[in-house]
Amino acid sequence: FLLKQFSRISELITEGDLKCLIDNLDEKANEIEKWENVTEKSKGLLSYKAKCCKPKDGPFKYLSVTVFGNCSPELLRDFYMDCEYRKQWDRTVVEHEQLQIDERTGIEIGRTIKKFPLLTHREYVLAWKVWEGSNKTHYCFT
Repeated sequence: FLLKQFSRISELITEGDLKCLIDNLDEKANEIEKWENVTEKSKGLLSYKAKCCKPKDGPFKYLSVTVFGNCSPELLRDFYMDCEYRKQWDRTVVEHEQLQIDERTGIEIGRTIKKFPLLTHREYVLAWKVWEGSNKTHYCFT
């Protein structure tokens, strides 16, 4: 059972998901699905852009891109992916626990409870994986 469970975890996020993510980031190649701008903000060396897409045959998609100036990709990756430290700086995180890690593939599974203004707390069970591109670009698929 345990071996079967690990093989299923390794299939949660694939190289095909990375290709799809990169295609979605390339706006010119993304004419099949209609993406709507949600927000776009910029201040100094920091910019943030969020988009959403509601495909006919699948779940809602959300894409966010944050660009930080004067920060190494490795430092930023470590900052965002440190779930224990996130509880200290992210005021929306009420609770987080890591459920499982597949050391071979780098896929992690975690449970997070978040609070939002005027809403009840929401619980998420998510799987994620981070890839590093050849130009030190990092991609995170959740």
